[in-house]
Amino acid sequence: MLSQSALLRRLAEEGYPTSWYQLQLFRKAGIVPEPVEGQYPDDSITLVKYAHDLAKQGIRSLARRVLRLYIANLGITSGQALRALRRLSGEMNRKQPRRKLRMIAQALDEAARYAQEQAGTRAIQQTGRRWSDIAWPLNVRRWRGLLKDAEPHDVGNEEFGLLRLSLSQIMGLPQWEQKLQGIPSEERLLILFVLWLARKRKDSARKTGRRHESSTK
Repeated sequence: MLSQSALLRRLAEEGYPTSWYQLQLFRKAGIVPEPVEGQYPDDSITLVKYAHDLAKQGIRSLARRVLRLYIANLGITSGQALRALRRLSGEMNRKQPRRKLRMIAQALDEAARYAQEQAGTRAIQQTGRRWSDIAWPLNVRRWRGLLKDAEPHDVGNEEFGLLRLSLSQIMGLPQWEQKLQGIPSEERLLILFVLWLARKRKDSARKTGRRHESSTK
């Protein structure tokens, strides 16, 4: 464990000078854990250095840096990741998100098609659940509403984790690798989360409708 002064001194000695103000910003964003009785865990040094390295790469946004740490499994909680996802959504411009959203939806549709073909089933199931169908009506205002209603446990949901794995696998295909690598990893996470939340909402509405129909029979 390190006191604040010891932490800042160690960072300076290792070539990562950090001001008191910067450290408070990192704490508020979730990059550095809150001290316990004035003491920071030893891995705070690694986390601050990682955050500085990202800034040197041109990633100035604290939200983006928090999400990079989350993707790298470096101590960011689901609640902190959700707050960063909301902030990142507010930082992105209005045109690019929809283009990227549709591109990722198309990639997921292709992954589903490939999986179904490998399983010997029909390539496209006519269920209205294609990712492209879900992506089409989503604009920035709608997806910010989805993020506002989301809960921290949604970020760590197992089903969402499997969807992240599916996207990472399709990124290995030549026709998608270059396209998807052009989207920063934190934006891929945000867009994938929005798509998953939208599908989750549609599924919930469908189930509610079916229960209502059953109760009126």
